[in-house]
Amino acid sequence: MSVQGYIPTAAPPLTRCGRRRKAAGGRDSSRGSAFAKGVLRSIRESLGRFLAIMGIAALGCGFYAGLQMCGPNMRLAADRYYDETQLWDLRVVSTLGFKDADARRIASMEGVSAAVASHTVDAMARLGNEQVAVRISSLDSGAVTTLTAAGADGGPGGSPVVNRLILREGRWPTSTEECVVSADVSGVSVNDRVEVLCDGVDHDAGLRAHKLVVVGKVSSSNYVYTGNLGSTSLASGKIEQCLYVTEDAFDENAPYTEVYLRVDGADGLESGSDAYEERVSEVKERMVARSGDLARARQADLRAQAQAALDEKVKEYQRKRDESYGQLADAKDQLDDVALQIADGQGRLDEGQREYNEGLAIYRGERADAERRLSDAQAQIDSGRGQLDVQRDRLAAGERAWRQGYDQLSSQLAAADVTASSAQSYVDALDARLAQAAAAKAQLANLQGQLAQAREATSEANRRRVNDGIDELRPRISELEGRRGKAQDALDVLRARRGEAQAQLDNLDARIRGTQANIDRLEAERDKLGPAFSQEQAQNLAAAKTALGKLKDGRSRAQAGLSRLEAAVGEAEATVGAIDEGLVAARGSLARLQEAQGQIQKAERGIPQLEAGIRQIQERLPSDNDIAALASARDSAQRLADTRETLNEGASQLSSAQERLEASQAELRRQRENAARQLASAKGRLEAAAGELRRSRNQLAEARVKYDEGLARYADGKAKADESFSRAWQEIQDAQRSIDEIALPDVYTLDRSQSESAATYQADTKRMDNIANVFPLMFFLVAALVALTTMTRMVDDERVQIGTYKALGYGKARIAGRYLLYALVAAGVGATLGVIILSQLLPYIIMSAYSIIYAVPPLDLPLPVDWGVALSAAGLGVGVTLLTTWVTVYSSLREPPATLMLPRAPKAGRRILLERVTPIWRRLSFSWKVTARNLFRYKRRLLMTVIGISGCASLLLVGFGLHDSIWDIIDLQYGPIIHYDTIVGLSDASTELDVSAVTDYLGSAGGASDIVRVQRESMQATGTGPSTSATSMTHVTVIVPQDSLQAQEAVTFRDRTTGAAVAFDDDAVLVTEKLASLYGIRAGDQLMLFDQDDAGNATGTGHALTVTGVTENYVANLVYVGRGAWRSVSPVTPVFSTIFCNVPDAGDVRATVSARLHDMAGVSTVTFSDEVINQYRHVLSVVDMVVVVLIVSAAALAFIVLYNLTNINVEERLREIAALKVLGFTKREVYAYIFREIMLLALMGDVVGMFLGIWLERFVITTAEVDYVMFGRSIHALSFVYAFALTLAFSALVMLVMRRKLDRVDMVESLKSVD
Repeated sequence: MSVQGYIPTAAPPLTRCGRRRKAAGGRDSSRGSAFAKGVLRSIRESLGRFLAIMGIAALGCGFYAGLQMCGPNMRLAADRYYDETQLWDLRVVSTLGFKDADARRIASMEGVSAAVASHTVDAMARLGNEQVAVRISSLDSGAVTTLTAAGADGGPGGSPVVNRLILREGRWPTSTEECVVSADVSGVSVNDRVEVLCDGVDHDAGLRAHKLVVVGKVSSSNYVYTGNLGSTSLASGKIEQCLYVTEDAFDENAPYTEVYLRVDGADGLESGSDAYEERVSEVKERMVARSGDLARARQADLRAQAQAALDEKVKEYQRKRDESYGQLADAKDQLDDVALQIADGQGRLDEGQREYNEGLAIYRGERADAERRLSDAQAQIDSGRGQLDVQRDRLAAGERAWRQGYDQLSSQLAAADVTASSAQSYVDALDARLAQAAAAKAQLANLQGQLAQAREATSEANRRRVNDGIDELRPRISELEGRRGKAQDALDVLRARRGEAQAQLDNLDARIRGTQANIDRLEAERDKLGPAFSQEQAQNLAAAKTALGKLKDGRSRAQAGLSRLEAAVGEAEATVGAIDEGLVAARGSLARLQEAQGQIQKAERGIPQLEAGIRQIQERLPSDNDIAALASARDSAQRLADTRETLNEGASQLSSAQERLEASQAELRRQRENAARQLASAKGRLEAAAGELRRSRNQLAEARVKYDEGLARYADGKAKADESFSRAWQEIQDAQRSIDEIALPDVYTLDRSQSESAATYQADTKRMDNIANVFPLMFFLVAALVALTTMTRMVDDERVQIGTYKALGYGKARIAGRYLLYALVAAGVGATLGVIILSQLLPYIIMSAYSIIYAVPPLDLPLPVDWGVALSAAGLGVGVTLLTTWVTVYSSLREPPATLMLPRAPKAGRRILLERVTPIWRRLSFSWKVTARNLFRYKRRLLMTVIGISGCASLLLVGFGLHDSIWDIIDLQYGPIIHYDTIVGLSDASTELDVSAVTDYLGSAGGASDIVRVQRESMQATGTGPSTSATSMTHVTVIVPQDSLQAQEAVTFRDRTTGAAVAFDDDAVLVTEKLASLYGIRAGDQLMLFDQDDAGNATGTGHALTVTGVTENYVANLVYVGRGAWRSVSPVTPVFSTIFCNVPDAGDVRATVSARLHDMAGVSTVTFSDEVINQYRHVLSVVDMVVVVLIVSAAALAFIVLYNLTNINVEERLREIAALKVLGFTKREVYAYIFREIMLLALMGDVVGMFLGIWLERFVITTAEVDYVMFGRSIHALSFVYAFALTLAFSALVMLVMRRKLDRVDMVESLKSVD
């Protein structure tokens, strides 16, 4: 391009004449005008370059200002919300609660502007079909009145209150059966019913209403973190819903659990600021200093109140005892008199009864003897008569039959010359012939049977049955042998566990004996010392007795566990025995089948022999008719021989029996007459004596009944009185002991930093500050590179003009000012627009995204602007641009005008490294060789382009990688680490029987598998080293498995980085990786666990455990403790009342199982993993908007950078492109010549950006994590593809835009000489 248009009118020669100087002054103004016109002309002619610098500055400055204002605006939104709802500044908690007098003492303290006492209790409640832990708080009556009179938004219309609730839906409660719930937690609607469950645990002490109706929904600034409403010792350790009831819903004598304070002047300071913390700390220190006075006053009040009530009970006890025992003594005297009268009558009755018994015995003996003799005689006569009649009938029938048969047989046997005398010999001959025929027939039947059996045995069905049976039995025997091995292994394990249980029982017995010996020693000292027995010794004795009771309870549970193990061993031994019996039976069956197989083969060989034998016998055997004739003849002859002899003998016996029977009958009649006369006389005497005895006995029985009834009433009354007064006295003693043992309560003063909800929100705002301090630097780095590249190209394009300016006498500052003005305008406009837009848009998007998990209303637009941050962001962006411009211009201004007015000499060509690789270089085409030389010859351009593209690619990868890391939480937690999908929690009061009933149901009707029992405890944890946690202590869930081996099937314990398994046994203590990172814990370090009260506050001095390993985990902070290691925390064996298992997710199985479990005793919660997964996905979706912002910003930056760099590349090579066109290169070849370099540079920048993005993404996720979640530490391969491809896509889009510019290159104009 010609320089004539850029050279102003020549300056006149410089002289000392004033007129010349005046003329020179006029020309100075014309020079300024020329510079301004030159700047405007440069902007118009290089609008793309100007817009690129402006866009880069807008993105860099706006992104920096927006992120820097996110944290302050989030804190400001919280502060306004806290001030609007008048959130407490201090919270005072006592282990013994407070009364109205205590609240007044606290409210009167200097610096306290308002104080409200509140009842708060954690309890299990049924919401719909679920049982969850809820926190129930009372509403101050004045606050309810004020809030009810407010507008629709629930704002107060009168005096200020502490912890003001905002009514979102419905109305305020007006009766004890109504409540409002948190509107920031889903799952409960207006008009729903809530049932507070007692469950046998005193968690709801003081709460009178147990069935509530939801009449409204409210928001509370006390619980801004909706992902965690607080910690509790119930169920899973987390509060799932907050309920607010009227004061009347609590007993009027119930103490307040906490007092909320507002600090005077704190509402005018931003929450969390140094000034606010200093102001609150002053009042907190005064409160802590007076905690001792409060504790002593509370102790004295409680003791006085309890002692007065106890004294009244003692007086009432004594009065009732004297009255009751006096009445019992009178009743006892009356009963003694009656007893003497009964004893005298009983003596007379006994004498008469004795005489009667003697007479009755004589009478019964004589009667029995007579009846026995008569009965025997009658029996003999009856028997003889029956036998005689039977014989007589038989004889007559035989005579008739003989006569008929004789006549018939005589005619039949006459042909064979058989008479009555020779009939017997004829019978013998026929018997011999019949026996031969029967033997032959039996042999024939036997052979036929054998033949049938052989044919049946050799049949195809029988052979197949035997072979199939053998094939079936062999694998069954192998299976039984395998099952027998497994059963034996299980039996060995159970026997080992039984040994361990026995050892534990022995250890408890030894400890019981030691404790008992200590108690005996202390009691002996007490008896010996008397009043000199010190209070400390008395406390030691009471503590020893308490410890003895706990040890005995532990022994009972250990004995029960041993009994279960004994039963399990017996069942296992029975199983092994049953398998052995099955093996013996199977092996016996196999042997029989194999024997049958051999018999089949033998039968096949014997069938021909059997058939031949059958044929031979059939040929010799007589016919059936012949055999029948022989049998008939034989029978006839035998009857003829036997009948006559039988008849003769029967007639003789009948005559003899008739004579004996007649004699016996005469003797019997004589004996019966004598016995009747004697028995009648004795019976008359006995009946007279019996009547007299009955009258005496009835009178005595009536007296004894009355005496027994009176004695029973007396005994029952005395027993009841003894039990009642003993129990009452024991209660009085226990109450006195409880009064004496009322210790000083612990009074805690907590500020907002110790509120889990507020502290978590504050920590997240700090994390945004950390991201804002590092993340935008990448934008500034890329902006600096783009500005440097752009301005370098601009200065190079105007070298001749700069030389002309210098030759005309312009100073360096004046010449540089022109370019600095250009950069200032571009960067200033961009920075202004970026700060104005993104300082509003970016914080609003971030706050809106965080409002998903935080109930802090975002600030309304327009947001407040921190002008210090805005000016520093704009100044930094403009300063970086001006600095790079000055460096570029100053490097050119150091050259003389003559050099500048000449075109820059082409860079000397030299061989690049690739040319030395001859095999590759030879195979490259001409265009590829030119591309390679251009890339590596201009190393600065190569470096700038690669850095710019890599920065954009890394930012894109951070956006996609952040999304992967967040959503990997669920995918990595449930499946690879957690293998169960159902958690069943039982209440603290549940017994072993309750838990066993639940496990039995789950394993049978519930269809559950992989059942593992654990004990879950909600505790507070801290380390011994520096901490990065938002709070001084972190809520953790301690899991103690009943069986460490089963636990490893339910949870995978592994190191995340190496993938190696982390050992877990009964002595192990494993912490999850997030908890370990919060407190810098490694294997071998100490972990402190603290118990917590029902309100989630840490109590006690803590328990030190040595960590044996760190395991991978993503959701919640967990501590896995083996049974042996847990004994150092609690010597009592836990019930293991939490059950991990897998329940089929088919149809309505889970709904049925859940409903049935909730009906079982002790079951408090039933949680399925899919519910937890959905909840966490909802919470984690907050970051999706942030990810979108990052990706859109990175994409915009990538497009601007690629466009600017490509535009500069094309501008630098216009003459080269024109030369290519003159040489006849087609458009396609020109495109390939230019765009090939751009694509290669984009590929190199993409590769470098992937590595840079990995580091940057790791920094961002570790900074953005909350204390209770660990993000995934890997970027998905698909995210690399997306970031890589998106950068290349922007490159392709830029090349598409640049095609028009290449097409418009004028060959003639571009090749004009600029010499």
